[in-house]
Amino acid sequence: MPQHVLPLSHFRTAILAASISLLSTVTQAAEIFWASDPVKPGQTVQITGMDLDTIRQASISRLDDAADKTGSKPVQSVSPALQSDKTLTYVIPSTLANGVYALTLLDASGTSITTRINSADIYWTQGDAGESATPGGWLRVQGRNIARTASARLELTAENGRITTINPDAPDIWSARFAIPADMRTGTYQARLWNGNGDASTWQDLGSITVTAKPVPAQRKMELRSNPVDGPALDDTARINAALAGLANQGGGTLVLRSGIYHLSGGITIPEGVTLKGQSRELVNLIWNDMDQPPPALIEGYRNFAVEDLTIDAQRHFDVIKGGFDAQGKSWTGGNFILRNLLVRASAFMGHLKADDAASRDKALTQQERNGVAGLRLGGSNILVEGCDIISSNRSFVLNEARNARLEGNTFTNGRNGWYHIGGSQRILFENNRIVGGDMQSTGGGIGNLGGYPLSKGVLMRNNSFARFLSVDREAMTSDGPGGYYFGTLKILSPTTFQMIGELGGMKDRSWLNAGLFVLGGRGTGLVVNVVSRQDNIVTVDRPIGEKIDPASTVTITPMQEEYLIINNDFTDVGAAQIYGTGYRHVFAGNTMTRGAGIQISGRRYQHPQPNFFIQLLDNTIREPDLTGKTELAVYAQQFDGNTSILSLGNVVRGNTLSQNVMLRVAGNATTIPLLQGILVEDNDISQTDIGIMIGAGVKDLTLRNNNIAQVRVPVKGMPQP
Repeated sequence: MPQHVLPLSHFRTAILAASISLLSTVTQAAEIFWASDPVKPGQTVQITGMDLDTIRQASISRLDDAADKTGSKPVQSVSPALQSDKTLTYVIPSTLANGVYALTLLDASGTSITTRINSADIYWTQGDAGESATPGGWLRVQGRNIARTASARLELTAENGRITTINPDAPDIWSARFAIPADMRTGTYQARLWNGNGDASTWQDLGSITVTAKPVPAQRKMELRSNPVDGPALDDTARINAALAGLANQGGGTLVLRSGIYHLSGGITIPEGVTLKGQSRELVNLIWNDMDQPPPALIEGYRNFAVEDLTIDAQRHFDVIKGGFDAQGKSWTGGNFILRNLLVRASAFMGHLKADDAASRDKALTQQERNGVAGLRLGGSNILVEGCDIISSNRSFVLNEARNARLEGNTFTNGRNGWYHIGGSQRILFENNRIVGGDMQSTGGGIGNLGGYPLSKGVLMRNNSFARFLSVDREAMTSDGPGGYYFGTLKILSPTTFQMIGELGGMKDRSWLNAGLFVLGGRGTGLVVNVVSRQDNIVTVDRPIGEKIDPASTVTITPMQEEYLIINNDFTDVGAAQIYGTGYRHVFAGNTMTRGAGIQISGRRYQHPQPNFFIQLLDNTIREPDLTGKTELAVYAQQFDGNTSILSLGNVVRGNTLSQNVMLRVAGNATTIPLLQGILVEDNDISQTDIGIMIGAGVKDLTLRNNNIAQVRVPVKGMPQP
């Protein structure tokens, strides 16, 4: 993503060749809010901003690949393929080599703006210790154009000025891993990144990175065997809880369960500083006997605990493992725990149940938890779930308000009416997992703000497989979170403070912190900021936009969902992988879908106007229709009564392969105004279907370029309005 003028959307610093007046009463210079990348020579970069119709000249050059000096190849003039007040498109000359480009625009006022295409755009960092990294550990950097080559550099500068330079483990434009030297001193470092292309002007600051010592677990160890099989007492609940509490009273340690079958009748509580560990997953079974009233969670811990290397079997149950929840404060404020190499087989539907009995048991589960009980219900900070195999009666896993969590190498099986969810969370690495439907009534799941959370941000879903979601909405991955805070115009009180003129929305009494304010209409359309406070009808945002909008500008304030990276996943026999309502700066890239409903991006009224801005669908493969017979790659909007503003802006559909009755659809679904503006559809391969590209009403600033359409009855149907 380029550097551009004014950090209105926390992108990169712009280079201005002339000063710009910030007074709304004078003519404004053109500004860039967003430019689409990664992009290669011969492909189109789409720029979104304001007053772009005033741009008169443009030139481009490829920057030298030199981290320590500035320089570029000769400058070439370029002409826009499309130009409007909000959208500009330029084709990167095919004569240039792949790399970082400086694109300079000159507007009618004589102001020039230089934006750097393919420079690193940092979404978030995450270490092996969560918020921090450890000596001998790693730091991951997520975003776009992170490590374009193996020569990329991460520099960590200590307080004494000493610089440590680290190359990535491998090139990775979405999420690069940097190994921290084993002899690295603990402390706070200033970090910056060069992505392997471009000159010294393309370094990006990452802010402060903390290197902390690896935690040293308590060495105390206690072993426990199951009750003798011929003994009088076959309930191990009290013995295990007593041993765990005893270790906690001695400062922590590990309770090792020796080979055997352990029978339990109540919940196990793991205190802080204690690990519950089996001799091996195959040799240690914790079996909860069937109960009319199971405990709220079979195993529960709050902070600084671990459960490893054992099998959990249960019949009627509620949550199987619950971690990070403060029952007194009713908040997810715990964390720093590990679940590793666990096998969970929990089914409330064992036995020869009649239909009424099965329905009664299912009702009991949803009475305990409205949306169903979970195999794992986790929240808080610094969570690791690794190498587990989870089957639950309803939901496989739920993350609530998680931060710096990593789920890797697990198998999650949804049960009856079961669906996974990552809600109100930030900085999540979800990789190499398998999520499957284990019941004809199991559904899919997703990421979002269900539950009224104001922010969901920074989720990497990569190299996972999703299969057999055949009930309810069937979503392979959906962003979800209905409602909003405000829709209307603003009275400008200061560059960052505004009075909301109309009525507040349905979420007015919930937290507004970090909610997203999107400018949907009028001056400043395309601006996005976050809420930092709200008092009555006064709202304050995190960056100055008061001089960029006016009293006629229309805004929506919604729960924010931003910076999801959905990369290289496999979806089979599922519903849609979709952004349903609010979405900002997401990327779907390299995914494969077979017999799914497709990949869909929709701006809509979801109990409140919810737009999607700057989303990219890149190099995905979709083939064969799902069981409804309708599969599509779609970017669209849904009109609602009284709306005169856009709902979708600056989205990109490039390099996708659609075949075997799969269609590409672009639609605003409004006959009088454009709801969808600034969409680039380029280099897609579409074959063996009735309609290649369907263009509906309500679309403006559409670019169709270099799409290969073959063996299709109707290549392109419909045309955008001017």
